[in-house]
Amino acid sequence: MWKLRNGFKNRAKQSRNIAERITHSPFPVIVCGDMNDTPSSYTYRKIKSELSDSYTVCGSGIGNTYAGQLPPIRIDHILSSKTLQCVDYKIFKKYYSDHFPVTATFIVSPETIDEKP
Repeated sequence: MWKLRNGFKNRAKQSRNIAERITHSPFPVIVCGDMNDTPSSYTYRKIKSELSDSYTVCGSGIGNTYAGQLPPIRIDHILSSKTLQCVDYKIFKKYYSDHFPVTATFIVSPETIDEKP
């Protein structure tokens, strides 16, 4: 049980560090990957606080990114600065690992480069 608790603590600490870097970034930001956390978790909410979730903006369906035996859950995320426009989000049902690959496509305008996220 301590291993799970330590994992939650470590991810919480890492999420605070990432959120701090997002806040101070002079550039638009994309944070993506296997977060092993659902959208209701502290870690996800901390990182997402100033970002948009590509799945909620332009995804569809259940959004299951975990290919294992658990019920459908979304634990792989693509988050971006709100100045970036998500135009496509896909989950590929390919069994390369215990997670399905995800992609998002963004439009970046010249004005976006000069704006703070």
